[in-house]
Amino acid sequence: MRKRILFFYFLSISFFIKAQDTQYQYFPVEEGLITHQLKSLVEDGQGMLWGASDHGLFHFNGIELQYFPSAFPTLHIKSLHKQENGNIWVVHDLGLGQILLNHGRSAEFQSFWPGSFQFSDSTLYYPKMVFKGKKERLLVAEDSNFVWLEQGTMKRVPMPGIARSPKFIRSHLMAEDGFGHQWFFSFTGEIMALNENGDTFEKVASPVPLKGISEVKQIGFNYFLLACESGLIKMEVSRDRQIKRVKLLAQLPATSCFAMVTPEEYLAGTWEEGLYKVNLSTGEVEGIPTSNNAKDIIAIEAGKEGWWIGSSEALGQLRKRPFQQFKIAGKSHLVESIYAIDEENLIFSEGQRLRLLKHRQGKWQLEQTISTGKFSCRIVRPFQSDWIMGTYGGQLYRISNTAQVQPLGNRRPDYAITALQEDQQGQMWAAGNRNAGLLTVNEDWQVFEDSAHGINFTSVIRSNLEGDLFAAGSGTEGPFFKKFNYNEQQWENWSLAAMGQSIEIRDMLLSPEAIFLATSDGLWKIHRDVQQKLERMLDFDLLGSPNALGIARTPNGYLWVATDRGLFCYQNGQLAWFDKTNGLPSNSIKERGLEVDYQGDLWVATDKSLVYCNMIDFRLRTSAKPEIRLSIAGNAEASPDLAGLPFRADLTFNFQSNTFPAAGLSYRYRLLPTDSSWSKWSKNHELSYLNFDPGDYALEVQLMEKGKFASEVIVTPFHIKTPWYATSIFRILMLIFIILLLWMGFKIYANRLKKRAVELQKMVNDRTRELQQSTALQVEQKNQIIQQQEEMMSQQEQIHQTEKALSEAEVKNARMKATQLEGELQRRNRQMTSHTLNLVQKNAFLESLKKEISGIEAISPQVQKQLKRLNTLIDQSYATDQDWEEFQFYFEGLHANFYSKLKLNHPDLSSQDLKHCALIRLNLSLAECASLLGISADSVKTSRYRLKKKLGLTIKENLQEFILTI
Repeated sequence: MRKRILFFYFLSISFFIKAQDTQYQYFPVEEGLITHQLKSLVEDGQGMLWGASDHGLFHFNGIELQYFPSAFPTLHIKSLHKQENGNIWVVHDLGLGQILLNHGRSAEFQSFWPGSFQFSDSTLYYPKMVFKGKKERLLVAEDSNFVWLEQGTMKRVPMPGIARSPKFIRSHLMAEDGFGHQWFFSFTGEIMALNENGDTFEKVASPVPLKGISEVKQIGFNYFLLACESGLIKMEVSRDRQIKRVKLLAQLPATSCFAMVTPEEYLAGTWEEGLYKVNLSTGEVEGIPTSNNAKDIIAIEAGKEGWWIGSSEALGQLRKRPFQQFKIAGKSHLVESIYAIDEENLIFSEGQRLRLLKHRQGKWQLEQTISTGKFSCRIVRPFQSDWIMGTYGGQLYRISNTAQVQPLGNRRPDYAITALQEDQQGQMWAAGNRNAGLLTVNEDWQVFEDSAHGINFTSVIRSNLEGDLFAAGSGTEGPFFKKFNYNEQQWENWSLAAMGQSIEIRDMLLSPEAIFLATSDGLWKIHRDVQQKLERMLDFDLLGSPNALGIARTPNGYLWVATDRGLFCYQNGQLAWFDKTNGLPSNSIKERGLEVDYQGDLWVATDKSLVYCNMIDFRLRTSAKPEIRLSIAGNAEASPDLAGLPFRADLTFNFQSNTFPAAGLSYRYRLLPTDSSWSKWSKNHELSYLNFDPGDYALEVQLMEKGKFASEVIVTPFHIKTPWYATSIFRILMLIFIILLLWMGFKIYANRLKKRAVELQKMVNDRTRELQQSTALQVEQKNQIIQQQEEMMSQQEQIHQTEKALSEAEVKNARMKATQLEGELQRRNRQMTSHTLNLVQKNAFLESLKKEISGIEAISPQVQKQLKRLNTLIDQSYATDQDWEEFQFYFEGLHANFYSKLKLNHPDLSSQDLKHCALIRLNLSLAECASLLGISADSVKTSRYRLKKKLGLTIKENLQEFILTI
């Protein structure tokens, strides 16, 4: 084998790998909902977002945005401030109000202190903000005054200067330090502290001039974080109300607001440059894009699911993605494979580059980049203190620590190396999609083909902590799973009879209690007991039986399955679905593209980049419970009585959640007792059912948000009323009514029978008398009838004798007529025969005469011309039309309707055919027919053959017998 030495180029520069604009994702609220200047945002404890604008107060429940124009005396709301009890202060141009949050009920709006457009000692004058520290009294900042509100009294103190921000919001800010001192900050940079008497604010000098102060929050006992024109500034104050020091933590252009993510990481908004992520410990600043191009960030409000980002006329939510994308030098590449070597090292392949990562100071750093030139690396593993690499071209390579590489064995073009695994005997197994079987590399780096064990088409080889070696794949006889017996050096087969033959195994996970197989038909599980029971994990069917490509388990108990639809997380029968909206750069994940490192973090190899998920911070939450609303067709009632819905009602169920954004929500449902199985997860959130029968029902609904487990099952029981005509009481009443009807009918019938009996008795008596009277009359009439019958019999005897004489005369007359008809028939037959014989004799004479003339022509050619003319006259004398008319006359008299029957059934017969049929009917011989037709005997045979075809007769059928039947 010819060896080649290839040199690889190492990039020795080490730097931190960081996610470029991929740690967060921005979800915009539908455009057009925010139509006026936004001023402030507050999320209450019930997940409702409240907002202040120049168009009034509004709230957003994740689906709908609703304005409350009449909640307060003016539409110009300046700011919102959350109270300790959960209620919300509302500062507007005409005073101070509150939003009272009643849990489970709608919010109430209450006026707390009135205001006026005219300056007054009893009303507020254009208030800007409200603050309540540890003391009970409220402090309201007006445009140029401080106002204290306490126990129904109002005290106003002038404020030096007027400070307004570019958006006329947060011009005045208040905060309280750990000493209990209250501080005031203005947008112009003036800083004041409340004096010891608590009756006025005194200016405090800053070591560094500060301008454009737009947000202030306490971040320590005596530390404030300020959003200023220059960026985020940390300010330290002393017990005696002095500013000790000021430090610029992150430089940003015209910072407008901020919110804490972690003690080191903050989100910061600017007045004109958009949104940023800031690391306070390093000062690193990174821009975060917003899809609605919001540049003037007005407010950042932390919520349950993320951070609400408000700009002048746009609103959205920023969420931290669970999966972080790694880019080397700002580029994305397809990742072929990834492998955790040990606690500090990890290697992954980008096709023509191998990258080695090292874990230092809690972060992964790029240690080396190895270029493989024209060879595309599919998989790489450490082996014998060096590296072994498999390519799509079917070649194994050894990569040494001295940056040299040499091919191992022969190149196999049809054998893409897709799996490598070292066994407990120190040899490396290689698998791919070749029919020849497995490859093994021994300690001396020699390559052997393992075709003797018949383990072809192996797709994955893995070893557990005990050193057991397993192989799986899909061969010509279907999927297989085998364990290597080191003692006998043989592969032992495990039965996969429950699987279909077309199923392909892509990956396996070896755990102490079970073996999980990622297949083209979802996830399968082999119990590691004596029975080795194989079962399909049906939970994945609810998401459409995903095509599983890889599988891994993290130390926190989550089972991860890579599919062609993204990534699924499974735990205790619960599923969560992750895709590009959760930080995956692509839904296309490589086969066996999941790896868990020694810190327990999950790594994902996708077609666009390498992704990882920090399992220390990862916790899967349950989706919020949906709400179910019921409506009845043709019924405008908002909340129908579920305990008594009308019979045969057409019901519509609408289930929804206030979770934002709604695009990531899926629902499943079932109607008990009609449906016992769940529907598949879908976007459908409305159901319609027609013609409900009476009974008790329950609609069960579950919601699943991407990146979360499914919610609790929400059950809505309802009862369909039984119609009045189907109730038990109605049936009993109907039974009683029917019995009464039957009884009354029986009584009426009995009375009618009695009355009928009396009437019948009277009729019998009357009839008896009539019969007695008629009997005598009948006897007399009978005697008269007998006499009349005797007279009639005498008359009938006379008539019989007369009829007998007439009958004998008629019979005699009929016999005479029959004799006459028979004589007439015989006469016509003799005429027909005589006429026919005359024709035959005439034609025979003419034929003999022609022969004599032919003989004379041969003897004396001088008279040939005259004899030829004589022959013509003879030919014309054969059976002329007059002869045939006479023949037809006699024939029709003997055989009536013969011609008409033939023409009716066979209209295509010619006149010559009809003549021939008539001669056949007379039972004449061939010679006689030939003489009468003026043709030869052979021509007669030919004519008869054609005649049979016209009559539709077969060869076996007799023509003469057929004609005789007509």
